[in-house]
Amino acid sequence: MGRGKAYTPEEELAILEYVFSKVKNDNDFGLKSSKLTRKDDWTDLEKKPGMSRTAASLANHYRRHMQNRLYSIEGADAECLMVIGKAHRVQMTDKKKDGNSMEKSKIDSVDEKKTNCDDKKTLSGSEKNQEREK
Repeated sequence: MGRGKAYTPEEELAILEYVFSKVKNDNDFGLKSSKLTRKDDWTDLEKKPGMSRTAASLANHYRRHMQNRLYSIEGADAECLMVIGKAHRVQMTDKKKDGNSMEKSKIDSVDEKKTNCDDKKTLSGSEKNQEREK
């Protein structure tokens, strides 16, 4: 079986926004967050306009590739990543803790915050460079 087309950063950000919305919804209703391991968990994202991936492909990519490097995904909101990581029990290495200068208290308090990734603008690489030049 051959490899498919690589996921774009935009597709990965869409996956993160979807996962965050699922985790936030579960937290809002006091439910234990789903690990999103079944393809049935991904059918809503599969049906979104512009998404060309199958639910099984989305589930596998998130579980096998994105969870392992969750805290180092470029362009994603740090608070959203922290909420997802805490809900899915993704460990942050000491190197990432030091590099991101995040304290445990901030990690614990993120769960209580009602943030929404969709409201925050994510900048592309060229937009980031323009911001740095200003």
